[in-house]
Amino acid sequence: MLDEEQQEDDLDFIAEAKPKKSKPKKASKAEGEGQAETEEEDEDGGGMGADDEETGPDPELVAARFAELKKLYLEAAKIKKDKGAKDKKALKAQQAMSEYFATFKLASIEFNRLTGRLRQTLELIRTQERTITRLCVDKAKLPRKTFVTTFQGHETDLNWITQFEGKDFYKALLGHKDNILEAQKRIIQAARDYGLSVDEIKEI
Repeated sequence: MLDEEQQEDDLDFIAEAKPKKSKPKKASKAEGEGQAETEEEDEDGGGMGADDEETGPDPELVAARFAELKKLYLEAAKIKKDKGAKDKKALKAQQAMSEYFATFKLASIEFNRLTGRLRQTLELIRTQERTITRLCVDKAKLPRKTFVTTFQGHETDLNWITQFEGKDFYKALLGHKDNILEAQKRIIQAARDYGLSVDEIKEI
């Protein structure tokens, strides 16, 4: 989940989006032939009037559904904060929110806003990982296979390089330690800002 303030902003943004009115279709030639008859029906009250024009989802229903989504989010966020993201109640609350959110059909502008931040966060993490890879593998000569198997899942472990103490390349790693730690801290901050672990962000 996103941090609470940002997620509330996103929910409010979507809830406030007003459904657009459907544009009336242009009458075809065949439809035009019956226009007079239709107009007579309208005058008699039998046809579709201006009040019957389709306007999309009911704004009140939309607002109610997003209010419920917001409630589910705040409940999940509170449980996660109190008990941790891996707690059974936290996972259950997040699942309930996810299932409810899955019933929504968002317009492209709302969908792009929600997914855009995720893409930016993931790209930031990937950029820092590439920096760390370059420092460790290309510069310090840490074997790539060793790097991949030991770094994956430990992106936020600031003591990660200490496991190589005594190795031929350890001294070279220490020479880049500050830059490696800086990149790791940026990964930690990105995940914290989004409200999920690095693994969870990558799995989405």
